[in-house]
Amino acid sequence: MKILWLTFKDGSHPKAGGAEVVNEELAKRLVADGHRVTFLVGGYEGGAETATKDGFQIVRMGNKFTLYYKAYRYYQKYFARQTSCTAFIPDLVIDEVNTVPFFAKFYAKQKNILFVHQLARQIWFYEMSFPLSLIGYIIEPLYLWLLRDRTVITVSESTKKDLVRIGFKPEFIHIISEGISLAPVADVAQVHKYTDPTVLAFGSIRPMKRTHEVVTAFEIAKLSEPRLKLVVAGKAEGAYGQQVLTQISSSPHKDSIEYLGSVSTEKKAELMQRCHVLAVTSVKEGWGLVVTEAASQGTPAVVYDVDGLRDSVRGPRLDTTRPQPWERGRENARFLVEEGSESSSVGKPWVSKVGRGSVVTEAASQGTPAVVYDVDGLRDAVHNNESGMVTSENTPSVLAETIVDLLSDDVHYHALQKAGWEWSREITFDKGYRQLVGIIQP
Repeated sequence: MKILWLTFKDGSHPKAGGAEVVNEELAKRLVADGHRVTFLVGGYEGGAETATKDGFQIVRMGNKFTLYYKAYRYYQKYFARQTSCTAFIPDLVIDEVNTVPFFAKFYAKQKNILFVHQLARQIWFYEMSFPLSLIGYIIEPLYLWLLRDRTVITVSESTKKDLVRIGFKPEFIHIISEGISLAPVADVAQVHKYTDPTVLAFGSIRPMKRTHEVVTAFEIAKLSEPRLKLVVAGKAEGAYGQQVLTQISSSPHKDSIEYLGSVSTEKKAELMQRCHVLAVTSVKEGWGLVVTEAASQGTPAVVYDVDGLRDSVRGPRLDTTRPQPWERGRENARFLVEEGSESSSVGKPWVSKVGRGSVVTEAASQGTPAVVYDVDGLRDAVHNNESGMVTSENTPSVLAETIVDLLSDDVHYHALQKAGWEWSREITFDKGYRQLVGIIQP
């Protein structure tokens, strides 16, 4: 099969991220199986116009403003029909939506599908200034609606739900597995942590990551756990990045905060093994890849309850048939959410909406776990708690409370650590590739 893949960046782009890693891991497996893959991507300063990597070809053109038109013209010249200029006639065109699609539906003569890691939605307000942020937020669902009849590949249930809300048909949306570049540790029980409890903030420091809230949460948590440390690793981008660095340098606990900047893959693995907790506060993600990577190295995550992050801490469910050791007598015990059930008689499931689910909290204080419907109010009283923790509120104070609570309970901590590590071994590029082939092959 000959595949033309339209996307915003390739893995060598200075701002490449997790999406580009996924793309190229899938592409090299396609090539290894005898398929031909060519990427049309945006150019960048110092980037060659063409390159070959792992057997697939990369053609770079334009910039973030001109790429989409240039890709259309390039397609018409080299891929639309058989001429003396034709590179090849593709059997499949993948239109990858990096906020803005290429709208290949309207000019590609061959079969074309969408690849959507995530929708931008509220990210517009963090990464763009007004009024462009408002314009982007309003028009994004409108232009995607035009593509609602396409087959879609995505990486999370959250993104699928976003697309369905716009008008895409659920049966046309296929979820494939992400993968991780770090090999899971051989034995999570043998991972050696720092002597002092340490929180890790990992990834690019830009507005939609809300790194400043991790720093604030650390400062709050430090009041309860004086030995607590914070390690921040990632490139500080633009004015926001500088604001976070200023926040760190002026913090009353600055001596307990270490900023490392960008780190090597080896250092990344070391940090994810030795730190105790990963804190993630993004506005939205396609999939919390850093959460899965940390889990593979033996470090559970505490994350905000947002798309892509809540997906990445839902792994194998813990045994709910008996109270877990950490739940006995705990006022703030955690519970597992049974989503979509309409028949269970536990925890008053017939209630369609409640204010806060106080009956659940009362049960917690007596050491009794609850299985509840995922409805307003009940979900507020429940912390999803399988291979990581999702905060009940997306605020630094609740993040701090959740971190301290997790670090204070060894039994709970090691249960999450083990469950996350086991789940991470199931999230592989090979699995995602098999799922992809099952979708695109005739």
